[in-house]
Amino acid sequence: MRSGTAQTLIVVLCLLPMTAPAAQETSGATIVQSLAPRSAEPGFADLVLAASRSAVTIDDAITILVTLAPKVPQAVRKPLLVDLANLYELAERWADAAEVWQEAAATPAGSRDAVSLLSAAASWLAAGRPENAGVPARTALSLSSDQGLVDRATLLLGWSLLDSGDAGAALEVARSLVDSGRPQCRPGALILATRASEGAEHDRLMGLLEKEFPGQASSALFARYGMAYLQSATPEWKPADVGGAGSAPKQASDRPAVDAAVSAGSVQNGPLWYQVGAFRERENAERQVKAMAGKGFSATVVEKSGSAGPVFAVYVAVGPDAGATLLALKDAGFEAWPVFDRP
Repeated sequence: MRSGTAQTLIVVLCLLPMTAPAAQETSGATIVQSLAPRSAEPGFADLVLAASRSAVTIDDAITILVTLAPKVPQAVRKPLLVDLANLYELAERWADAAEVWQEAAATPAGSRDAVSLLSAAASWLAAGRPENAGVPARTALSLSSDQGLVDRATLLLGWSLLDSGDAGAALEVARSLVDSGRPQCRPGALILATRASEGAEHDRLMGLLEKEFPGQASSALFARYGMAYLQSATPEWKPADVGGAGSAPKQASDRPAVDAAVSAGSVQNGPLWYQVGAFRERENAERQVKAMAGKGFSATVVEKSGSAGPVFAVYVAVGPDAGATLLALKDAGFEAWPVFDRP
């Protein structure tokens, strides 16, 4: 070996121990291990909340909150529960979200929060368990004097009645809201009325819905529980002018792969997509898309709005056989949650 080469090799070998290792993402479990011993410190709740909101993935954030929130004094636990419920919703884990919303409604001890109860009812509906939605909706009705909250609770109660098989009672609820004349509850009430009615009455209500809210009655978002209305006191759409000159503005989509799956504009019986991940950074979501492509899956990144900023979810289309796709995803090591509507 030439002396110059040997000297170079010696220099490199001497420098190697001093080279910093590549930065690695900290997992939720690692964060839990580091924070758990500090549960008695003042401000522990804020530490947990900050850690969950800076987590790389939704799963890590959920792990942090599920494990550490019970260690936070109940008097200051509610913000953590609200964040956890929102994360479950983003992950399409509706039953988990509903249970946490109900816990948040009763936190701190002795409190009864109508807003959290309404979120619980909406999540139970989205989970396909209408029998569980009625109780929080009725409780919210008894607690609140705010007309907007009362209308939302009434609408949720109507959907729980309809999905539990009592179309007649659901139609009565819908008519009471339609007849109230309050514009905020009219779109959701008309949706419920059309779904609960039959024959000529259904056709009449559908015509009224199409006239006042053109193009919305056939959309997947509008058709499934009127979720946009349930989640917000102000609908995201605006009615056309009664004279017929106006029309609801069309929104351009930057998600052609997602739109193609729901181009028919109706909700199918099974899921449209499986969500296989959710990330704080788009780069991490795109990294998972590439990893899935390496295992034969075609995935799409969808941006969602979260309580702590945007979240980037990874979706896989169900294909012709939803069950086979789910098994293939799980066999490849991916957790998958069904998505029934336009993301």
